[in-house]
Amino acid sequence: MYSNGDKYIGLVFNGERVGNGEYQYVSGEKYIGDWKENLRHGNGKLILSEKSYYEGEWKDGKREGFGIMIYDNGEKYEGLWMKDRKNGRGFYQWCNGTFYHGDWKEDNMNGEGMYLDESGLEISGVWNENELCE
Repeated sequence: MYSNGDKYIGLVFNGERVGNGEYQYVSGEKYIGDWKENLRHGNGKLILSEKSYYEGEWKDGKREGFGIMIYDNGEKYEGLWMKDRKNGRGFYQWCNGTFYHGDWKEDNMNGEGMYLDESGLEISGVWNENELCE
């Protein structure tokens, strides 16, 4: 147990979390997965709340590579991440059933992609910072 109330169960080497372990934050969040030099690194699952979690790849403490994020409101992103942001190919579905499948850059729809609106209309093209380019 740490002085702030957090708890860790897993391998420690030279005072640092390494390998596979479980970290319970006093806030209620929990991370189960791989560690390197006290940072999330490799594969793991971060449980943020009863309904919200990220499961996938980590690098140097940040979401990096392929992962799935489920948000408290039921929205979902499945795709590539870089430095904790949606980056690369991915699929995002909003609560109302609309979705976007395509390229992302720094959490924005950016590049080629297809958006399906509430009426079922498909809008395909090139996007720049969440806006369809004309």
